[in-house]
Amino acid sequence: MRWCFIITDAPLECDEPLTEPVCDRCGDCLRACPGHAISEEGLDSWQCAVYYKGAHRSNPFQKPDFLADHPEREAILSGEKRFDADSARAILPRLNFLPNTNWGYSPCLCGKKCDVACYKHLMGGAKQ
Repeated sequence: MRWCFIITDAPLECDEPLTEPVCDRCGDCLRACPGHAISEEGLDSWQCAVYYKGAHRSNPFQKPDFLADHPEREAILSGEKRFDADSARAILPRLNFLPNTNWGYSPCLCGKKCDVACYKHLMGGAKQ
């Protein structure tokens, strides 16, 4: 989930707060995630961290020789490798596809495919 805040003193009309969950369990996010980090049980945060940082074929910043020396390269790039805390921590330092920042923010390199799939579903399949 991503949040955005706007601080203003402008008068705004508000609708009623949501009382029902937005998620209708359609599964579009599960199918869209390149790292298979989402399941019926929820989000696997270590799996998500690795693929969020770009360890998948659809990462536009990934060079062809990425992980060329890694014995599980194909399983990682296809999203089939399952990561736990230790294996994720071991590979995360190799996922430096963008310049380092001073504020510690790590941009999403999976293209937030889960979010986009969810938005499209909630909007009735509308193009985003």
